[in-house]
Amino acid sequence: MSGLTSYRLWIYTSSDDSGGSKAQLTLTLEGTLGKVTFEHLERTVPRQGELFRAGHCCELYQEAEEIGSMLKLTVVYQATGGNKPWNLTQIIMRESKSGVVSVFPAGQTLSGRELLE
Repeated sequence: MSGLTSYRLWIYTSSDDSGGSKAQLTLTLEGTLGKVTFEHLERTVPRQGELFRAGHCCELYQEAEEIGSMLKLTVVYQATGGNKPWNLTQIIMRESKSGVVSVFPAGQTLSGRELLE
């Protein structure tokens, strides 16, 4: 059974992060029935007011068609001149209809044109 649901992401940045301007960022959740993409996150205003502050959590959400059982999360970070590396520690996703929570440990620094799956 498909339909609209809410996908909520909690994105954790390490306290070791340098802060400052972040690069173009896209996250894609892929499931058995489809995918949902969070695009141009560097321009998004999160609930807490500041995007990817060092040592903090940033909460984002999006309404979308259900994607079924979660298969993977892809993070694309495309830095250009003047953008700072991003020290990502963890991403947690919750799908509202089923209440399913998925935890994606990251624990790495993204500094250029990188893909994290």
